[in-house]
Amino acid sequence: MLGKVIGNFRVVSLLGRGGMGEVYVAEHVGIATRVAVKVLLPEISKNADHVHRLFNEARIVSRIKHAGITKIFDVGFHEGQAYLVMEYLEGEALGRRIARQRRLSLGEVAELGRQVASVLAATHASGVTHRDLKPDNIFVVADAELDRGERVKVLDFGIAKLAGSGGPRTVGTMGTPEYMAPEQWGDSGSVDWRADAYALGCVLFEMIAGRPPFPSSTIAEAYTQHTQAMPPALCTLVPDVPFEIERLVQQLLAKDPAARGESMHAVVRALEPFAATPVSPSAEVSSGAMVQPRFVTTLGSGAGQVHRVASVKRTGLLAGGVAIAAMAAITIFSGHAGRGAATSPAAAAAPVQTVRVVEPPPPPAVVAAPLAPTPTPAVAAPPPPPPAVHRTKPAPKPVAKPAAKAPAPVVEPLHDELEGRT
Repeated sequence: MLGKVIGNFRVVSLLGRGGMGEVYVAEHVGIATRVAVKVLLPEISKNADHVHRLFNEARIVSRIKHAGITKIFDVGFHEGQAYLVMEYLEGEALGRRIARQRRLSLGEVAELGRQVASVLAATHASGVTHRDLKPDNIFVVADAELDRGERVKVLDFGIAKLAGSGGPRTVGTMGTPEYMAPEQWGDSGSVDWRADAYALGCVLFEMIAGRPPFPSSTIAEAYTQHTQAMPPALCTLVPDVPFEIERLVQQLLAKDPAARGESMHAVVRALEPFAATPVSPSAEVSSGAMVQPRFVTTLGSGAGQVHRVASVKRTGLLAGGVAIAAMAAITIFSGHAGRGAATSPAAAAAPVQTVRVVEPPPPPAVVAAPLAPTPTPAVAAPPPPPPAVHRTKPAPKPVAKPAAKAPAPVVEPLHDELEGRT
């Protein structure tokens, strides 16, 4: 597929692949605009229902008027394979951010949750139920127009339900097990906006606690917990969570759909007072290494946009500044010690060896961090040991101390994928 022209776009690279198709980066042959192209596999393209769902995604997205919806520009067939051309996004999936930060700050939780609820409100007003909301289908991109500089984009309407679409009706279970409402396990075709409300409750829970409300290793376990078990109290996992936030999450996770509130607009209003909390520096979105999504839906992976890992540069620059100050102190100290040895017999009797006490750390440990991003989440180099700053005068009997060893980088454990095909 690389190098081929699909519509007006030339395919330049592969973003990812799932059980039913692949997603590529492509450029417009005339103006070089970049897009993402989702292409169904040849054997899947022969199935009329799957093709209908792919093209239905374009019809659904065109009906929803909201800045948080990923735009779709074109659909069609190329050499027998159905394709869809969509907006190309550079940023970070919410699932990747949770894996990187573990627990998000209250301000992040409230602002990102508020934006997702706003997108869902517009979605439901258009007669659409997403049915596959999860952290990996929520993308965070830079947007200078917003106070916090970030905007949420909701992706992958491939299994969304459009009222009165006239297409094939969904029979049985469809979705991602860790985020499916109890009623969705029985008949995905009959659910409404309250299934999305339940999924949003799971997402909010995971942003706060660093894990979904019902972690499961099998589909049977996920079914039992979502349909029968009560979710754990957030305050037992995060003691400082506000009571209003915990009450909202518990309401969204109610087993009875009628108990989940009146609409997504009510969720927006509930989260707005907490969205003013300052965002943590680690939430910045910048260029970095590509990572793969964690969860798999019934139809395969998500829209396959570019995931970026934030680079922490300021810490590296600060460490470099401290190192320069330490080396300057060593130079001044060496000058004073040399003059003392030339004029004082006592100084001549005591050799000036204190320079070794304040040996600076090896330069690569300080300056390597800001030069190039690493494949794993950025780990800032530790600042030089305090003695390098304070010991600037010769001591009567200096004692050499070994240089402190830099701590080993923390490697996050891989998250086991939960196959969601049923």
